[in-house]
Amino acid sequence: MADEDPMAYLNAMKAKMAHMEELQTVGDEALAAAANAKESMERIDAMLSEPAETKQSSSSSNKPPPGLKPDEEVEWWNRRIAALSGDVVPDAKHGNNSQSDYDGDKHQSQKAYKSYKK
Repeated sequence: MADEDPMAYLNAMKAKMAHMEELQTVGDEALAAAANAKESMERIDAMLSEPAETKQSSSSSNKPPPGLKPDEEVEWWNRRIAALSGDVVPDAKHGNNSQSDYDGDKHQSQKAYKSYKK
């Protein structure tokens, strides 16, 4: 150790610390992805455990009501697609949809977790 260059040792330790920081970042991202997957699975489980009556009533609305005019039927299908895909009509206050809300919540959760870890 007495023969080693102290600067070489210092540079090696700096590189090692930088690598450890990168590993911490990857670990944080993996943890956030796992939490996101867990939340998604919980939502899916909740949907699958709905009572049978709810599922039957939604399956009966797979066809538009008889007697609709063509324009009314198009509007019915647009509402049905929006309901099934989870699209939300932008509200006047925020002007955003459910996906951007989700992205914002995810970003804030990651920031909060990282600040908690420090």
